[in-house]
Amino acid sequence: HFGNLCELTISDWSPSLSKESLLELNKLEKLTNLKLINVQAVDDAVIQALPKSIINLDVSYCNHINDLGCFSHLEKMEKLTMKRCSPNTATSPLPTTLKQLTLAECNLMTDSTLAKAIDNLDELTCLDLSFCESLGDILALNKLVKLQTLTLKRTSGVNDVTSKRLLESLESLTQLDVSYNHEIHDLLHIVRDHKALKTIIFDHCPNVDQRQAATLFNLFSTS
Repeated sequence: HFGNLCELTISDWSPSLSKESLLELNKLEKLTNLKLINVQAVDDAVIQALPKSIINLDVSYCNHINDLGCFSHLEKMEKLTMKRCSPNTATSPLPTTLKQLTLAECNLMTDSTLAKAIDNLDELTCLDLSFCESLGDILALNKLVKLQTLTLKRTSGVNDVTSKRLLESLESLTQLDVSYNHEIHDLLHIVRDHKALKTIIFDHCPNVDQRQAATLFNLFSTS
C-alpha cells in the first residue's frame, strides 16, 4: 500500500517503535527522503537495511549508530545529517555520492574514524563538524578538494597552524565558520591569501582582537 512512498519522517518514537518495525523500511523501494529523529531503536542494522533509493537521510539524535560504515550501501545518498550521534568507528567509507555531510556534536568520533569515513568523498561540498570534541587533527579534511562550506564551531583540533594548512589545500572553499574556538589567534594570517573565500564567521573567538576583526571586515568588504 505504501510502495510508492518517497518521503517519510519519524521522530521521538523512542518507547513505542521497535527495531523489527524499522527493518520493514527496506520494502519502501522508492523512498528518497527519510528522517529518523531521536528514534532510539535505530542502530547499525536498521541503517544497513534501508533501501538503496535514499538520497537525503537525517538520523540526528539516534545514539545507537556506532559504525559509519553502515551507510556504505546507500549508493545514491547525497545528504547525510547526523547531529548528536555516537559513531565510534568506520569499517568502510561513506558513499562517494555525498555532497552534504553533518556530523555535529558527535563527541565519540575520533580522527581515525573521521579519516576513514570521508575517504574518497570527492563530490562533498558542505561539511559540518561543529562541537566534535574528540578530534585532534583536522588535516584529514585536506582531501575534500570540492569543499565550499566548512563549519568548525568549537571543534577540537582547530588552531592557527592546522587551519592555515587546511585552507591551503581547500582552494574551492567559499565559507568558513570557526566560531567558539579559543585556539584561533591570528585569523587574518589564516585567511588572507585564500582566493575563493567570501564568508568568514568567527563569533565568540576571544583571541581575535578588535583590530584584527576590523582588518578582516575591510579585507572582505573590498574583495
